[in-house]
Amino acid sequence: MKVLLTESQFDVSMVDLTMTADNRAIAKRFLVDGESTADLKASGVSPSRLSKVVSRVIENFHQQVEALGLVSGHFVLDARTAALVQELELAKVAEARLKTQVKTPAKKRRSARSKKA
Repeated sequence: MKVLLTESQFDVSMVDLTMTADNRAIAKRFLVDGESTADLKASGVSPSRLSKVVSRVIENFHQQVEALGLVSGHFVLDARTAALVQELELAKVAEARLKTQVKTPAKKRRSARSKKA
């Protein structure tokens, strides 16, 4: 299954991305126009070049989406669940603090000589 980008998504993926015009055209043909790898290979684009170009574009797209705040997530909790989550977090913090304060005793090492009977 192949997922295509819209023109506006492709424009976002090109923000702050240094790339030659040829590579931009290859990325657009593959990601927006939906050309197959076989079509691009037949036109002289090597699979490794296509892979590198597409991976850079997709990576930059994710960075730009995050930087521009275009994607966000929200959790909707009722008051009871929120209180339980808060209690759980407080218990975890208390447990971590306790572990740092309590010293664990050193383990006794048995030498090979003491095992002989």
